[in-house]
Amino acid sequence: MQKNNVQMKRLPQSVDGLFISERLRPLMRFLMVGLAGLATDMAVFHLMATAGLHPYVARFISLAVATVLTWQLNRRFTFGASGRRQAEEGLRYVLVTLVAQGVNYVTFALLIAGPLSDHKSLAILFGAGVATIFSYTGHSLFSFAPKTVRSEA
Repeated sequence: MQKNNVQMKRLPQSVDGLFISERLRPLMRFLMVGLAGLATDMAVFHLMATAGLHPYVARFISLAVATVLTWQLNRRFTFGASGRRQAEEGLRYVLVTLVAQGVNYVTFALLIAGPLSDHKSLAILFGAGVATIFSYTGHSLFSFAPKTVRSEA
């Protein structure tokens, strides 16, 4: 943008009033979607556990519900279209999610079997934190990565 022959820099766009650089914006959106997924995960887990389900079963159900929610939100608000067919993109999403949720579940299971046996909510938070690293990396570099067109030489 120029004004009176002086080049002016644009301020970064904001996410909920916070100034975020262009490179961090997708990560911030991903984290906000993740918070919605985490709240859903915890709410469903506690409903299922209160209903008498074993914590491992309750967590499996809560992860499934949260995964559906975050897939919808990330597809719409965080990552753009990859240029792949929906079936291919969906399969990629499922693969990354299975790895990330597997890391999440194993972390949770190990923690409630040991040091956090009386603090299951804290174990959920730790599992989610570890899985977030796997999830964002996998989804940004694999699931929703733009399809590259190969040129034949």
